Amino acid sequence: MVSIWDVALQELKASDNADKVTDRYILFAGASSCGKTTAILKFLARDEPTRPTIALEYTFARKSANMQNKLTGHIWELGGGTHLTKLVEVPINPDTLQHLTIAIVIDLSSPDKLWVTLEGLIKTTKERVDHIIKQLNKRDPNFSKTLKKATRHRLGLDKDNIESAEINAFPIPLVIIGSKYDLFQDMDFEEKKLIIGAMRCLAHCNGATLLFTSSKIDSTSKALRHVMNVAAFDGKLKLVSHFLIAK
Repeated sequence: MVSIWDVALQELKASDNADKVTDRYILFAGASSCGKTTAILKFLARDEPTRPTIALEYTFARKSANMQNKLTGHIWELGGGTHLTKLVEVPINPDTLQHLTIAIVIDLSSPDKLWVTLEGLIKTTKERVDHIIKQLNKRDPNFSKTLKKATRHRLGLDKDNIESAEINAFPIPLVIIGSKYDLFQDMDFEEKKLIIGAMRCLAHCNGATLLFTSSKIDSTSKALRHVMNVAAFDGKLKLVSHFLIAK
């Protein structure tokens, strides 16, 4: 016979599970002086001077989930562009993978360095993610299949369509941030058109979110904060301005 105390204990456990929140993680990566720290400070609404990132740095953001719990977004910033990528092993690990977003920041005002940095960081982070997926598959043989299904659902690729064949989706959420958009606006029109077209194609093929920002253009800062809120606190992504192209 089940006592009233047994029933109360079961209800308490059910309540605890309902209130349980999951920490989320963001890894910012990009070349030196590309705007990584500025993007993070904009998201955190901190008005303070930036300084060079030394190797791998950490901060966090918090938001109330309910009366008892707070959501925590753990933020890692990798300095050095493609030179310190070995350090991605710290934030990209079996414990964080399912709740991690990669944010690659590139300097739109330096198109000569843009592609090397962007393609190099996508390649390096994907190799690390694939390595962790293999590790997790040893614990759960269905992990890779489950993750792929979740990725396709997140990108709206559940049903067969023409776009599905074009996309080799990054296994976890990927955000590409083109910074210093104010300087980019003054460049030659044809060069801008070529760069934007190529970036949109790269973002599309990887199932990534593409975002153009400038610390001097308020509407782009709002778009950045929205995307980072989604990554840090598991919100819903939506098209917030013409600076954001979301999959």
